[in-house]
Amino acid sequence: RALEEIFADKNALTALPATICRLGALRNLNVSKNKLTALPEARRMFQCTKEDGSFGVTTLNVRGTTISRDLLDAILELIFLERTFAGLKPMGNVSIIDVGAGYGRLAKRYRDCFPSATYKIVDGIPVSTVLSQVYLGRYGYADSVVPLFDLEATLATVRPDLLVNTHSFPEMHPHDITFFVRLAAAYEVRYIFIAPNKLTKTPNLVTNKDESIDEILKHFGYELFRFENLFFDELNVCDATVQGLACSPGSWGYAHAVPYYAYKRRAVPPPPLRQHSRSHLPGRNSGS
Repeated sequence: RALEEIFADKNALTALPATICRLGALRNLNVSKNKLTALPEARRMFQCTKEDGSFGVTTLNVRGTTISRDLLDAILELIFLERTFAGLKPMGNVSIIDVGAGYGRLAKRYRDCFPSATYKIVDGIPVSTVLSQVYLGRYGYADSVVPLFDLEATLATVRPDLLVNTHSFPEMHPHDITFFVRLAAAYEVRYIFIAPNKLTKTPNLVTNKDESIDEILKHFGYELFRFENLFFDELNVCDATVQGLACSPGSWGYAHAVPYYAYKRRAVPPPPLRQHSRSHLPGRNSGS
């Protein structure tokens, strides 16, 4: 009943944080409050990647561990990626292209935990490319950054197994999403991982203007094969004694849980796609 209330009311995520922390409908675990992490995978992730507080990030200390939204988002994403793809290929052997990657948040965390992996990032906004060079360069990962004009050459060389997009496809015009997905299909990228912005009970992958992203993916032969909502409390960080922590979703500026989608490309060629009225290279928020 509590789950139905949350998904029926778009404001319920903020109004019912305690209810969310107790939900069992979308997660199968008993949370112990005596340690920081509840998920076995998370314990390893917290060991391999740390929050150092650089670049002005807001941090909190929970039972002796420094955390940030940057770190929590990345660890949940890493958990989903490992659950979904580790059985197909060792995570350290996966080659990844992260599009609309911003300053490189997930790239940094992934390379911390799986240093032998090939992880490249690209963004349609030039300032994001510069920022990612500065941010990832601090940790010795500047070689991950690919300018947009070098994307096709990189795809031809790296031949990625997986395309990643976290939170930026929903901000793009469908033409820009099509640009990246078309290239993924052309260079035979087999899998796509997407973390959108809207928490939904069932799969509903759309832009912030409710334009279908799933339709674009299906056209190029990508079919959904895994969908999961992960709650921040699965990391056992929901602590009412720490002011401003995830128990108060509004303080972080995000919902209390994140939906994740994994797509796999089929072999059958797709039908013609309806063309969008755009001709330039992609840039986030360009549909505004």
